[in-house]
Amino acid sequence: QIHTTDPTNPVQTLIVKGFIGVELAVWPEGRWSLGSMKVEGDAKMDGFVYSQISEDLKLTKIECSHPGLEFEIKSLDAEAQVALQEKLAIESSEPPDPHGGDTSPKRPEVKAGVRVIVSGNNQIPAGQFSIPVTIHTNMEETPTLSIAVSGVRPGPFQFFPLPGSNH
Repeated sequence: QIHTTDPTNPVQTLIVKGFIGVELAVWPEGRWSLGSMKVEGDAKMDGFVYSQISEDLKLTKIECSHPGLEFEIKSLDAEAQVALQEKLAIESSEPPDPHGGDTSPKRPEVKAGVRVIVSGNNQIPAGQFSIPVTIHTNMEETPTLSIAVSGVRPGPFQFFPLPGSNH
């Protein structure tokens, strides 16, 4: 609110809407899931590391102490950056403006991005897993990101409760 000396309009309300671009982020956010793996064989998923501020994003290292995960890094071309931008826009769609504004602020564009192909293999033990991963970049403000790669790897035997039982 802005207070004025105008007796007919002593208080003016100013609403500022917008988006702040991020220097470094991942998609999907928080956790990358390999889902339910096969007993024998690999599982793969695509994760993305991107910047809405810098056009010079580079991944310098992916750190993971578990031998069951492997990473392949691919830079994004302009078409893939647009596709990632669309995924981000769908995921962050917002409810209608309660103040009646009819124009949405312009979302920051993905200026640089990297596709990370995550592969899980049979070195991951059977059961649910969540493996920490640290992504190192050349960004000054946010040089690293931490994320977990999760999933379920079934064993050679699986036990299911009988229908209607609580065990």
